[in-house]
Amino acid sequence: FPAGTRQLWFISDYLVLLLCVPLLNRLLHGLPRRAHKGVLLVLAVPLVVYPTVFGQDGILGDTAWMFLYDYLLAAYLRRWPDNRLLNRPAAALALGLGLPLANTAIRAVLEYRGATDSKAFQYIAYYRTALGALPGLLAALALFHFFKNLDLGSNRFINGLAGTTLGVYILHQVPVLRDFLWNGIFHAQAHHGSAAYTLLVIVLTFAGCAAIDTLRTRFIMQPLQRSCAFTALCAKGDALAAEILSLME
Repeated sequence: FPAGTRQLWFISDYLVLLLCVPLLNRLLHGLPRRAHKGVLLVLAVPLVVYPTVFGQDGILGDTAWMFLYDYLLAAYLRRWPDNRLLNRPAAALALGLGLPLANTAIRAVLEYRGATDSKAFQYIAYYRTALGALPGLLAALALFHFFKNLDLGSNRFINGLAGTTLGVYILHQVPVLRDFLWNGIFHAQAHHGSAAYTLLVIVLTFAGCAAIDTLRTRFIMQPLQRSCAFTALCAKGDALAAEILSLME
């Protein structure tokens, strides 16, 4: 269970979020807009304002806190979808692409000038990956709103490939397999700086892990989900969840 070892940061924190979702939904049920906004503003101080102003994680630096905040923020935007800026596709796309590109451009200029030890470079480097810093949070929200309102249709192949991405992420990030991939198979250090080799490794890694995940789904998960024992276990879990929710009401 990766949430215990914390070796896979995204799926670890995502599982924590899933465990908290029923409680969060119960807390949000019937919550007035003013109170919901107040919760977001109070939590924004350590999770968004502090990282943005000081360029470092605050006292709530664990990304699980940011996942919980994102859930509350998304719930607010869903309940009251009257944000004019994000609901304009052109503005949302410009903001979603503009902020990361501006970060990359400024970083390149600072590196070119040899200012990698400067305070400005420290901030830019932090904003590049920080989930709570305002530039990244705004870009993510803008891109989410842009694609949320965009009808791309449906493609069975793309949907099938997309369904393997979580498995690809987990497989190639497991510490033992990661070391085996980069040092045992691809010998990444021997090809340092080669863009073509990097792209080749990306394609091969994704294809190999996607194939493994597809085989796992086909020959392990699907038979398991059709089994009587699994169905009975799910039924007991649903009954327990319903009982817990009834006690909370």
